[in-house]
Amino acid sequence: MKSGSGAAVAGKKKVRGKKRLVKRLQQEAQAFLLDTTPGRSFDLWQWQPTAVPAGGEFWHERVEALFLAFARLLDQIGDYPHSYQCWLTVDESREDDTALYFHTANATGGKFPIRFTDVTWEIAVPDYLKPFLGDAGTFNCGKAGRDEAPMYFIYSNYHGVPLI
Repeated sequence: MKSGSGAAVAGKKKVRGKKRLVKRLQQEAQAFLLDTTPGRSFDLWQWQPTAVPAGGEFWHERVEALFLAFARLLDQIGDYPHSYQCWLTVDESREDDTALYFHTANATGGKFPIRFTDVTWEIAVPDYLKPFLGDAGTFNCGKAGRDEAPMYFIYSNYHGVPLI
């Protein structure tokens, strides 16, 4: 898990207006809405919070916002009429590719369903993710990448086509 703040690690000034930025981030996640107009397809569509910069001092807040948007998306697609995959990634590397994904069969010929064969599934979930995952069996969490900077893949066992 990332430790310390980006400002302290990089020797930068403390971010001014952090509470305001975090509030904007939460509002952005709460307002999340996917346009599921009939006839639309989604080829590895992704969403990342934009109210604050990636990584660094706001990393935990971005993860929290991502799970909030994920919950909103799962509510929105409860009666989606087509096969789909929905997951999120939590990236602990410097690249911070933390994002929410929605994927369907589509006209561009993109692969569907996607299977992540380089992800190790059924892992011990990191402590900082446990509050977001609720009851055991609701979500499946996998890990890819190096141990010092892993990327976690999370999907609901009750929504869409599994990633396994």
